[in-house]
Amino acid sequence: MSLHTALLIMCLITSIKVAFKQAIQSGKIYKHHRRVLDPTPEHLLSACSSLSTDLTDYERLLTENEWTHFQYHERQFRKSLDTKRLQEKQNFVLTGDFRKWSKLFTVINGAFFKTGIFSIERTDGRQFGLPLLKYVMRILRTLPLEDKARSKSVHVTNPADWIERELRYLREVIQPAIASATAQHRRNPQKKRQDGGLGVPNCMWEYTATRQSHLTNMLNCDDVIVRQMARASLLLDFKRRRVQQACGGEDGFLGFKRKTNGKLEGRAQGFGVSSDWPDLNDLCWRTGTDLRWTSHYTPVEVSEAVVEDPSVIVEARLHHNNIVHLLQPRTSRQTILSTQRAQNMEYWSSLKLQGKLAKLPCADHSVSHTIYSNATISEEILTFCVKARLQVLPTKYNLSLWFPSTHSPLCMLHDPPQHLESVAHIMNSCSSLKGLYTARHDRLVDLIAAQIPCTADEQIFKHTTVQCKWFNSPANTFVGIANTPDIVNISQNGKTVKLFEVSCAFDLFMEDSYCSKTLKYQSLVSIIENIGYKCQLIVLVFGSLGHVHRLATRGLRIGGISKTGAKQLAKFCSVSATIGSMFIWKRRCFLYP
Repeated sequence: MSLHTALLIMCLITSIKVAFKQAIQSGKIYKHHRRVLDPTPEHLLSACSSLSTDLTDYERLLTENEWTHFQYHERQFRKSLDTKRLQEKQNFVLTGDFRKWSKLFTVINGAFFKTGIFSIERTDGRQFGLPLLKYVMRILRTLPLEDKARSKSVHVTNPADWIERELRYLREVIQPAIASATAQHRRNPQKKRQDGGLGVPNCMWEYTATRQSHLTNMLNCDDVIVRQMARASLLLDFKRRRVQQACGGEDGFLGFKRKTNGKLEGRAQGFGVSSDWPDLNDLCWRTGTDLRWTSHYTPVEVSEAVVEDPSVIVEARLHHNNIVHLLQPRTSRQTILSTQRAQNMEYWSSLKLQGKLAKLPCADHSVSHTIYSNATISEEILTFCVKARLQVLPTKYNLSLWFPSTHSPLCMLHDPPQHLESVAHIMNSCSSLKGLYTARHDRLVDLIAAQIPCTADEQIFKHTTVQCKWFNSPANTFVGIANTPDIVNISQNGKTVKLFEVSCAFDLFMEDSYCSKTLKYQSLVSIIENIGYKCQLIVLVFGSLGHVHRLATRGLRIGGISKTGAKQLAKFCSVSATIGSMFIWKRRCFLYP
């Protein structure tokens, strides 16, 4: 093998290693270690391969004292272990899962396993000290791994072998089982769902906004060398393409002519070399951005002298809905992204069916879309939710639109058929499914009533009519009015009453439901206040497809629930309403497939 070939192979190997390391750090790929690739002798693996998975001992939570004690010693040995500082500044919440155990195992395994191979050496090549090995042994002896009575009684001659055997049992048996047990706590690390979508960024939008803002900022860069090189490259590229300058009133790109399709009008036959500046022209055409040369906010004609003049800058104006946005260097990318989101929202809102539930103004979108990121939700429920919110369930109304010669739009659960069978009709209006509507509503009432804090002098009533004896009133003053709220919370000592009215309306009509429920119980509130009690009416509206009214979380907080608890309860009720609606759809398909 020649020297030249050997150098090329070494460069290739180095490039692959660097690319692999960057991909690992970015999270795009993950390592998957296999035991067959491990050069460890077989007799070391046989000790843990025959052990069965038993997590009964791990149901005991790692206590605060144990976790704090481990953190204290881990900080002392952090330089020797060469581990990163834990990102979690606070302790884990004690919720009955195995997350603290999993974090502890991850820290210890990360110190002794390099690319899946056990090693007692640090990154600098020196071996771990004996105090550190003894400390790790003390930790492992307290964990429910093997026969601890035998392990504690036997004198360990080689700490490294004993640690390796115990850690392999953790990696091969315990950690996979714990990972599956804690799958329900995984969260989707995507952006916030501010636009009512799935929360996943659009790759094309990100690319368009980033590249356009980057190339535009190069033409106006404060660095003289960068600005001169960018402008010289622009002129040289357009000269070789023989792009003509635009006349006074013609639409162009930086003073150069465009075709009707937005492409540059070049006259160089066969010159099709890719370049940044034709790409910038395409991006500006796609986003509706107008670039022009200006000097002191006055447009100037393009020429070599103008391009080389440092006082002349490139002004970028974004046109959207007859509104002109002047793009600033620091905020141009975010402005382009927000404009593209607005255009997408306008498109979805303009659709007759799919746009009905897009970006509802009455919904709280921070808690209405948790079903998309909840790992415990089955694929069947998620598929139903997406189809129902897009109004593409195979209802009779939709089938009559898709196959007008075969299907009728009327609901067949009525005799005679007289109502259009839309998604809203099935989820909230069909008299044949009234029992399931009541069960879905009562489930939400029970969930909310279970979370309302109640002291010794307070009483909570559900699903019953308001009684005069609750207020020590002899006269029956609650006759002839709406007197059956879902939940009544009465405090005799404080003379306060909280009325909770829960509604599960179709998502498009949540605001109408909120207004009607508020007006419905105004007479009841006035009578209770006349008796001598301070009364509050709290209306909680949830959509049958999972949307939550914008005032629902606030109402739960008024009812005495904490801010975090109110959001969690709103999310739980959102998922519960969606599951109830799915069973209603299944019942409809069973009655009339």
